[in-house]
Amino acid sequence: MAEEPHHPGQTLTHGSTVFEPALGDEHPPSGTGSSSLAQTLASGPVRRLVCHSVVPGWVTCVAEGVEVMGSADRPLRPDAAATAPSADEACQQALRQAMARHAAGFWDAEALTKHPPQPPHGTGPGPWVRMWVGDAQQREVWMPAARVYAPFRLANGRVVGDLLGLACADALATARSAAQHQQIQRRALLPLWQALARQQRAGSAPQPAEGVRDLIVCHAHGLSLAISFQWSPSGPLFGVAGVGCAVDDEQALALARSDRVHTEALLRLQQTGEWGGSPQGCPPGLDEQVHRLAWRQDEALAMAALVGRWRARARPTGGAAQRPTLAWADLTPTALRAAGLWVVRALWLDGEGSGLSRPTPPSPLR
Repeated sequence: MAEEPHHPGQTLTHGSTVFEPALGDEHPPSGTGSSSLAQTLASGPVRRLVCHSVVPGWVTCVAEGVEVMGSADRPLRPDAAATAPSADEACQQALRQAMARHAAGFWDAEALTKHPPQPPHGTGPGPWVRMWVGDAQQREVWMPAARVYAPFRLANGRVVGDLLGLACADALATARSAAQHQQIQRRALLPLWQALARQQRAGSAPQPAEGVRDLIVCHAHGLSLAISFQWSPSGPLFGVAGVGCAVDDEQALALARSDRVHTEALLRLQQTGEWGGSPQGCPPGLDEQVHRLAWRQDEALAMAALVGRWRARARPTGGAAQRPTLAWADLTPTALRAAGLWVVRALWLDGEGSGLSRPTPPSPLR
């Protein structure tokens, strides 16, 4: 594993998938004022935790990773950030995000089917990875490794895959649920972003009052999706948004409000130059659409007008939530499993990148 961050032209060594999340004896501030505290980790892909208190009553932990070479000969740096009421909770959330991102960069060779990666990383859509549909491994499907792992380089040099639908938790079921909720959340938000684009094309609208609006924007696959949006015409930050996905409206709204606080914390850290300042770059884990709302007054105004008149869809009647088109795979490396943690990737069988996925593999190895 490289001991220092990567510099241009520097050769990177292949990294270990062993992740050591020990925090040591020091504890960051409790979450009041505007203080920050950095803590160094002795080993592992995350070498520094920096806790900031920029939103009263909350702590934001930024996990700063070291770059190593992943299985696709692509540099990996598992940076992550999380916000919580306590420093310990924020650190644990940031570390788990970093663990998931690091684990997704190192595929398990035994999980791959034909075509095995060969320089330059095979031909066609392979190799393939087995995934499951249903919570109890009810049905087996196959997905290109380029979508399951991230980043993954195909034969033409193109990188496919992202970090959405990737979660780490202390139980397989919890990690799977969190990964699936991420995918459902993104898909359920698409009508909102489309409505925002139409609102912008429609031209100017009466300026709404400054403040926060919380609402349920839709119900998808038996789950509630909420958005919490804060509009400030004086800006920046013009628009600060948070989203939440849960089994009921109240929990979804609570998640959306806490996510809005996290968004505000990241954006305020960006204002101070933590990530190069506005508007260069997007903080780790922050949706690009949400990022634009903060710095572009016209988009934030359109969103404020939209959420002011948005009406939720009626919740479907029927039984428990069904997710028949979501598949999942266990990506947990041995070291994390020994520590009682699980990493899961969830993907839609249709939707984005559907041209790369099939319900059955071509001539899998046996």
